[in-house]
Amino acid sequence: MAKNRKTRKEKKLADLRHTSFVEGRTITASQPTQEPPRGISYSFSSASPSPLQTKTSVAAIDYSYVKTDLLKTTLLTSAIIIAELVLFSLKLW
Repeated sequence: MAKNRKTRKEKKLADLRHTSFVEGRTITASQPTQEPPRGISYSFSSASPSPLQTKTSVAAIDYSYVKTDLLKTTLLTSAIIIAELVLFSLKLW
């Protein structure tokens, strides 16, 4: 069974119907076909505040635990390195 394909005229009517639906008006089949608009223009109102004018609050976060964690990590790493050096030096003797 052959596939029912749209003609060029039907495609233009469908495209016009879709673009006119966005604009808020309806089109009937009896109206003459028009070329759909090529470009879409956007307008922004100045009533909305710009991102630079909005108030932002920054919460201060306490990172005091980082200092203690770094100290513990440094001590543990140093202990491991010293233990390896001691074991290596004993092996050489």
